[in-house]
Amino acid sequence: MYAVQSQPQTRTMNLPGRHKRRKTLPTPSPRINDLSVDLCCIIADFLPKTSRTLLAVALTARPARFRKSGWKGQPNAVSKAIISRTMANLPFDSILDELCEEDRAEAELKGKHRALRVCVGDGRERIFRNCLLTKQIKKYYNSRQWEVLDFVDIPVSLASRLSDDDLGAILVCIDAEHKLKQLKLTHCTNVVGNGLEPLQESTVVEKLDLGLMRQFEAPYLRRAPGERSYELLFDDAKLSEGPVCAIIDSILSGENDSLNRLQYPHKWSVNSSEPDALVPLYDNNVLRSERVKQLVDEHNIIVNKFSCCLYFGYEDEKDLCSSLEDSLDDESLGSALVDVCISCKDASFTVCSNCNDIVCYECCDADKCEECDIIHCPRCRRDHSLENVVTWCEAADYGSDCSPRCSSCRLKSCRNGTNACTECRSEVFDELRDECDTKQVQIDSQNDEMERLRSIIEELTIQANRFQA
Repeated sequence: MYAVQSQPQTRTMNLPGRHKRRKTLPTPSPRINDLSVDLCCIIADFLPKTSRTLLAVALTARPARFRKSGWKGQPNAVSKAIISRTMANLPFDSILDELCEEDRAEAELKGKHRALRVCVGDGRERIFRNCLLTKQIKKYYNSRQWEVLDFVDIPVSLASRLSDDDLGAILVCIDAEHKLKQLKLTHCTNVVGNGLEPLQESTVVEKLDLGLMRQFEAPYLRRAPGERSYELLFDDAKLSEGPVCAIIDSILSGENDSLNRLQYPHKWSVNSSEPDALVPLYDNNVLRSERVKQLVDEHNIIVNKFSCCLYFGYEDEKDLCSSLEDSLDDESLGSALVDVCISCKDASFTVCSNCNDIVCYECCDADKCEECDIIHCPRCRRDHSLENVVTWCEAADYGSDCSPRCSSCRLKSCRNGTNACTECRSEVFDELRDECDTKQVQIDSQNDEMERLRSIIEELTIQANRFQA
């Protein structure tokens, strides 16, 4: 069956001098800007949340015009209506199917799947869709209007093509400077950073998650569980330290800023791990850019290289570690997985007693002294001659419940008798013997001195008796 094509409407025109002949001209087609505000809003209701911002930008002007105006341009009436009509608790079931299919196709094409920050075993696809991806999108869609902007709900093929002009125009349209609390540049690998300029001097933004992957993903690909080869994810991303640091500077330089976390891309750090490691060894990470190091020093920022995050507003590293431990116990926090260690998916962080860097227990094989809490990261143990090293005694290899101790505390506990472990005592036996020998020498010296003084006293007593007589 063939569809009947309707004929285009025509209008007639009388030509001078030829009253019997008429020329027909086509009626101009309606443009999208001719649609009513209500009709445009109804169309936007069928789009994912982030796609509505792209529609609002398109109905206002080309993205480059926002930049050329110094990000001072404002959306038109239709775009404002679309943005304001986007409310919380939007449905997103239909979006999940498309995103999961795209993830499945990517894994088949590359022969690898993205590593996750949680242990999933054989149920990766089910947990990816029904738990992890659903949780991230739900948090985004349940947020109040535009307090959160997350590009997770649009295909990777679209997000990866967005430019700085696109990002900046979106931020202007949603009034990000005064409303946005959390920005997640999921899959925005084409963004350099200049598009963040509308956030300059913002007092409301709290979290900038610029890791580029989904919040429950690690920044590498893996063929199968247990394989020892990996490939870094988005290693060719364009996001640059310079523009981002300039934005952070402007935010922190203002009064009453709310910024508390910046997640940075893994490519901003230099990793010296072994090439055949199961996963990147994040204890060897160092920030590659002098600009980021300058930012950290100037604003007293805390770096956690195990989660690729910078933290602001904490008293010190110990205060941060305690706060992370408490927040991960609170399941209401949807972004907790950003703060866990990328390698081991744990949040057991502490602080190195020598260099003051944050240490992950699981990844660094770092032991804390049972008695004084001293701990050293692998780099300090490797590069510095530490006098007070934390170790386990040999009894631990045979199932003993003896705890790790630093050399000072082991010696002290064995000396005062509070440590009953035979192996610990054998390890410090030579030191205790040397101490005893030293003390014995001191005692002998003191005894000799006492004998000398006793002799002097006796001599003085004799002289005194003679004088009295």
